[in-house]
Amino acid sequence: MRHFLLRKLMKLIGIGLLILLVPAILSGQRWRGEAGGNENYHDLVARIEAYYATHDKGRGSGYKQFMRWRGMMEPRVGPSGEMKNYDALNYQAYRKIMRERSSSRAVHGTWQDLGPTDYYTSDSYSGGGVGRVNCMAFHPSDPDIFWIGTPVGGLWKTTDDGETWNPMTDHFASIGISGIVVDQTNPDVIYVLTGDGAASNSPSIGVMKTTNGGITWQPTGLQFGPEQRRFGYKLLGHPVNPDILFATFRGDAIAPGTGIYRTLNGGQTWTQVLSLNTVWDIEFRPGSPDTMYAAASNNTSATLMRSTDAGLTWMMDDDSDFPDTCDRMAIAICPSVPDKIYAVFGGDFMDGAFRGFYMSTDNGQEFVMQSNTPNILGSAMSGDDGTDQAWRDLAIIVDPDDDTKVFVAAVCAWKSENSGASWQRETWWRRDDPLNPYVHADFQNLYFQNGWLYANNDGGIYRSDNFGHSWQELTNGLSIMQFYEIDILNDEYIGGTQDNGTNGSNVSNPQAHNLWGGDGFGCTWHTGDNSIQYISTQNAVYRRQFGTSIPISPIDLGDNDFWFTQIEMHTTNPDYVFVSTFNEIYRGNGDAFGFSWDSLRLSDFMGGGVTNFVQGVSNPDVMYACNGTNVYRCNDISATSPTWSLLSTPFNGIAGARDVETDPAAAEKLWVCLGGYVDTMKVFFSPDSGLTWVNISDGLPNVPMICLVYEPGSNDGIYVGTEIGVFYRNAAMSSWIYFGNLLPNTRIEDLEIFGNYIYAGTFGRGIWRSETYTSCPYNLVLTPGNDLSNPLSIGTQHYHAENNITSTRLMGGNMAEIFYSAGNYIDMLEGFWSKQGNFLEVQVDGCPD
Repeated sequence: MRHFLLRKLMKLIGIGLLILLVPAILSGQRWRGEAGGNENYHDLVARIEAYYATHDKGRGSGYKQFMRWRGMMEPRVGPSGEMKNYDALNYQAYRKIMRERSSSRAVHGTWQDLGPTDYYTSDSYSGGGVGRVNCMAFHPSDPDIFWIGTPVGGLWKTTDDGETWNPMTDHFASIGISGIVVDQTNPDVIYVLTGDGAASNSPSIGVMKTTNGGITWQPTGLQFGPEQRRFGYKLLGHPVNPDILFATFRGDAIAPGTGIYRTLNGGQTWTQVLSLNTVWDIEFRPGSPDTMYAAASNNTSATLMRSTDAGLTWMMDDDSDFPDTCDRMAIAICPSVPDKIYAVFGGDFMDGAFRGFYMSTDNGQEFVMQSNTPNILGSAMSGDDGTDQAWRDLAIIVDPDDDTKVFVAAVCAWKSENSGASWQRETWWRRDDPLNPYVHADFQNLYFQNGWLYANNDGGIYRSDNFGHSWQELTNGLSIMQFYEIDILNDEYIGGTQDNGTNGSNVSNPQAHNLWGGDGFGCTWHTGDNSIQYISTQNAVYRRQFGTSIPISPIDLGDNDFWFTQIEMHTTNPDYVFVSTFNEIYRGNGDAFGFSWDSLRLSDFMGGGVTNFVQGVSNPDVMYACNGTNVYRCNDISATSPTWSLLSTPFNGIAGARDVETDPAAAEKLWVCLGGYVDTMKVFFSPDSGLTWVNISDGLPNVPMICLVYEPGSNDGIYVGTEIGVFYRNAAMSSWIYFGNLLPNTRIEDLEIFGNYIYAGTFGRGIWRSETYTSCPYNLVLTPGNDLSNPLSIGTQHYHAENNITSTRLMGGNMAEIFYSAGNYIDMLEGFWSKQGNFLEVQVDGCPD
């Protein structure tokens, strides 16, 4: 045993040193999730692209997830490509705004959650879901109460067995949740591990804690700052002592501070007890909590770690039969036979799929491979493909009453009833399999509780009472959809989302129609015939919806050659539609029988992907486009060969352009918002088509600006969507104000205005709507009849008046913060009541705006 452990240790150390010395000479590698640490964004992208230049990019290859990550990261890196913990930066900025809220907030818009919180589909391919769920936890005594964590939508709770759901962390809703631990002696004490380890949607800011059931949250002693990119995987509570917890993390070989952390005092202080590149999984031995196991790695080689002193020290088990390289490892132990340990290995540093399923019957002393076929980690119905994305999707569980029944879930879920010797598929990611039920693809976690098997995946939360043969979906009520783009027509919306395609609904209907699958992006209505919609998915695949869906893509870009796609109707001629590909914009004309396309020749002048474009209304020959770095203008888009010019801007080479917007009545007026974390470089205005510029960033936080929308007919009223909400400014203001009444602290990906309403497509908290900005009223009367927020009444609410406020409302709900401010007096009359567990501040201070 000793000589093997020495050899294994040398192998792990050697791989760690190799990663330090030779990344520059590697021609590339497949995407296995961002490692974290100090690698430059541009170097990492080049290395991954080099691999996929000669390898498959299809389903299960990881390329989709790489392109998704790339699009997310681009506006969140520094000028030279440095990658920081952007969630730590965003959280700091939000807390600063909350401290200054009385003087920096627009108070007269009230945001309303439109969901969707449910869906239906008429297509056998698309499947559908409401959004990804990462993890869950259960009440110690009430089976109707449990919690779920999402990648960028925060923590949610149900008290009625999944019939309804309530958000618990809207003050840090844009931060992912990878682990939840509920104190089994006092369920008002809850810990959450922040971040999104599996898909890298959200770096960790550490472990947060509530002692009052989620009314307020405080940081524990384990916190990560802007320079510490760590991604949380699992939070594990001790089965007997509620003050002992373990948190596991992923980083890279040159980043200290990853591995396993332990607290013995309820999170006050934490100690790093194992330092390795990655710890994916950690478990207690049932009935013997001093013995623990961890699935760990030093970049490419996985190993089983063991502790016999309650996690204080760790050693490597004899795993000589394990595969030499893998992307991820997961373990499971049967409560009824605690000597039996199962381990599943997926992926490989360069290629490979299912690396093997192993079993130990002697407490981990020896492992025997049970099977490595069929490919239970891929996306093929029969398991005969060679793909996987185990680095992102891998879960394993054992029937607590039968040690031979094992369930492994990755893209789909597979079951074995003979300890992994053979497998049968139990779910399918499309609705066209007569033998196995539809359950959304890409599983994150599995749990057994109260006789149910629970599954968390990219569509939501499911459960089965017959070990996976049939499933019940519990997502109704969760507003966690991750929108990329939206469009509005009257009281209808459509929007493209991550993992769950393009969806549409009426604003009064929380149930959305899933129109198409994949990842949905740009979408719009035909302005000449509102019964027609245009939608898109990755790879620049565009479709025309008119009862049925037909592809209309301008060119064949091959497999996964482009990710984010945009669609805009011509501003004055409904016969034309514009679409973007990687570095080109096309103008299309056609109907159900065919489309013809003309290139706008942008690629002759610009490199890199198109991040946004806008056409003039007052002068439809004018178009502006940006590519994440620069801004370009065209004055003759109707020409056979349009010409573009690079605009000289004060931010070229400093911060990247993310969105462009014009005044419909004056195409020469141009606004540009910028990504990145360069303070005071956020929004610029040009009154003359980009010849001169004014920096109008005053009042904006140092977070990426993602999108803009102009309010037609206003005094240059402009809204900007950011990492932490919406801000507003008009020509009469010297500074931006926070336009956030009842809106969670969430990432805004798109803004649209229709009529007197502004709509926000968020990444992780669905679609929201508010009346557009109005100036402060002289008197304000608040009654139950004019309160759109009740009965939920969550989030932050500000009410201001120049003279007085009169209120007869019931105020507050779950974690609400309510602020009253008037110039002369405030009357709280009969009927007014502030619920317990909320914050109320009343002051005679007038209007901030």
